[in-house]
Amino acid sequence: LGQGEVGRYQIAYTVGNAVLLLVSYIGTAWTPSLATAPAAERRAITTRSRDELLLVLSPVVVGMMLASPVALRLVATPAFHPETLLTVTLLVMLSAFPVAVAGATSRLLFTLRRTRPMALVTLTAAIVNVVLNVALVPSYGIEGSAAATLASFSLQALLLALVLRSSGRLPRPSWNTVTVVTGSTAIACLSVLPAQTTTLNAVRFGLGLLCLPWLLVRLRSARR
Repeated sequence: LGQGEVGRYQIAYTVGNAVLLLVSYIGTAWTPSLATAPAAERRAITTRSRDELLLVLSPVVVGMMLASPVALRLVATPAFHPETLLTVTLLVMLSAFPVAVAGATSRLLFTLRRTRPMALVTLTAAIVNVVLNVALVPSYGIEGSAAATLASFSLQALLLALVLRSSGRLPRPSWNTVTVVTGSTAIACLSVLPAQTTTLNAVRFGLGLLCLPWLLVRLRSARR
């Protein structure tokens, strides 16, 4: 699509990727603790940490998505048309949910020394990502590339769950977790629809800040 579209995609990805970095850093911090836990407790710890991370991500995704119209204008000049990058940013941010699920499964597989199938799953997801980009970008532009990112991360989470099944699957997320994640996803998606006037963007940003107390509550719960 040319250098201009590559630059626009990178801007949107940078804003959305902040959520993915949060997931990665937390997962890296939890791995040593999980590895040193008694083997009989690891599955329960993995399940609980997965659910807590999904609940922590919910206010982050909603808050950052609401703040994205302002954030995009802070990191990009008008020449990049930041007002048209919300959909790409949304799709990248939503990828944080399957990344969180895949990360929890990977940590448990790592303690079980199942690293070879983990590598194969990662390679498969990467190939699918490339294939989807080739298929979607010509017709859907950078939104197609962002959709490929979300689809490949979701596939990775699914395949890792299938790998773990031979050693006993993880319990499904609680209904509370599913409800919160579904509601957060819906709010994030709806936030893309209103017009991007100066007033509405200011209102969006203010609502995004209101997600901070929600985030603090979830963080306290996760620490316990």
